[in-house]
Amino acid sequence: MSLVTKHTSLPKSMMNVCILEIIADAGEHSPITQDRIRQQLETVYGIKADRKTVHRHLEDIAESVKGLRYAERPRGADAEAPTVMTDFWLEGSDEFDEAELRALVYTVAFAKHIPTSCKKDLVRKLEALSASRTKVKLGSFIAEDSNTTDDYNQLFWNLELLSSAIEQKRKVSFKYARMGADKKAHLPDCRFTVSPLGIGVRDDDFQLVAVLNEMESATPHEAIGHFRATCKAAEAGETFVRTFRIDRIWEAEITGESRGRLNMPKGTHLKGAHGGSFDLQEHLKENPTLQSGYSVQARFRFTEDETCGISDVVDFFSRANVEIEVDPYDASPPLRRYRISVRTNRTVMRDFALKHTANVEVLEPASLREELASLYRLALERLNGSRQPTQTRSL
Repeated sequence: MSLVTKHTSLPKSMMNVCILEIIADAGEHSPITQDRIRQQLETVYGIKADRKTVHRHLEDIAESVKGLRYAERPRGADAEAPTVMTDFWLEGSDEFDEAELRALVYTVAFAKHIPTSCKKDLVRKLEALSASRTKVKLGSFIAEDSNTTDDYNQLFWNLELLSSAIEQKRKVSFKYARMGADKKAHLPDCRFTVSPLGIGVRDDDFQLVAVLNEMESATPHEAIGHFRATCKAAEAGETFVRTFRIDRIWEAEITGESRGRLNMPKGTHLKGAHGGSFDLQEHLKENPTLQSGYSVQARFRFTEDETCGISDVVDFFSRANVEIEVDPYDASPPLRRYRISVRTNRTVMRDFALKHTANVEVLEPASLREELASLYRLALERLNGSRQPTQTRSL
């Protein structure tokens, strides 16, 4: 069963899916070459791509699809010359088993951006893909949910537009809705122009990761806040990155302006950026919750207790991104203390420390330690009923 409509003009963002379908149709006994794949992309799916683009997508697929098989041959007569990938085919059944489908159904069933009626329709289509002769009603547990968005079509229209902008390396302009006390989205006059870097999903929210270039008709408070945050990041030699919930983006359009190199402004750093490309997975290592902000090298003292242990720290910041040593002034069991070093988003570190106040003492950077001390004092004054709380300002 085809996952995309053939003989129509599809966006290049669907290229990987189309390539996989082409290879799946070829089969083990009639493998297909790169040139033939490129021809079918244009004739069957309406996607024009040069040899280098198709080769790059095939390399990405080869790394992520376990069942993909191919041959390699030298580019020229010289046996020492670099090889080229050719004769592609997919190993094993192209049908889903019940466990794979159930995982997909659960993802759809609990997605808060998909209305209940659409969930049931999507699950019905997924059930039809089962390899079993007896179709299992995997989505029978879906209940009515009043919390799903009413802007389902808007969300996926935004995803398509933003994906195109990222691929074309173009800037995007849009308005960004804010939720009001009436529990409805309100559209301000302010219009953002951004250089889009990538799209991620965190806590079931689709997020656009971008560098903010311009705020048109911004309020003085918004403009000053952004200027101050950008300056703070520049002082640290970092690039201030913003994230926007894609379901709250409205009136989006791709501008004619190139987003330029990603390590701008000159001299600043952006994790995952290498000249004109951006690796979202590398960026996520430093920013696991996709917060707006910039990265810092943080050090903190962590004390284990029954509510939060060292495994929680490793799970949150990722195993490859943390350095752990036992604190030289380790308390007696059952309390265990550690000194932890991690490069992470400043806002992520602040929020983690606030969530685990009894466990975390931030040591560096000093500015974050001071900000947390001010926030703790403010909270204490409010708990004690102070009428004149200490003023604090955070980025």
